Parts: sequence; structure tokens; C-alpha cells
Amino acid sequence: YGIRDTWIDPAEAVPEMAPTTLEEVHTRVTELAELHEHDTQDLYDLLEDAQDGRTRISQRVAMDSQRVDLLR
Repeated sequence: YGIRDTWIDPAEAVPEMAPTTLEEVHTRVTELAELHEHDTQDLYDLLEDAQDGRTRISQRVAMDSQRVDLLR
């Protein structure tokens, strides 16, 4: 199989990455938190709009039912 008895140092095998400062990490986490908050608010707005639509439909159905009852 061509297996040789060699040792590869994992530290040498992984490409070197630029060091990240604590300030850079903090900035990125803050940006992600703000994005998450914005996306969450957008979802709440969509849910509220959908609920409002269901409420309007329900009110129309109730009014139509009352009209039908009056016609009987």
C-alpha cells in the first residue's frame, strides 16, 4: 500500500491563519447579534400581518353568518 512510517505535524499541515484579535471577534459577534435581532423583528412583523389577515377573515365570516341568520 505504500504506507510509510512518517509523522506529519498537524500544526504544519494546517494553513496559517491571520490572528484574530478580541476586538475583531467582539465586532463580528455584535454585527451578528444585530442582524439576528433585525431578522427576528422581520419575522414577528410577518407573523403579526398574517394574524391580522386571519382576524379580518374571521370577522368577515362572522358577519356573513349573522346576515345568513337574519335572512332565515
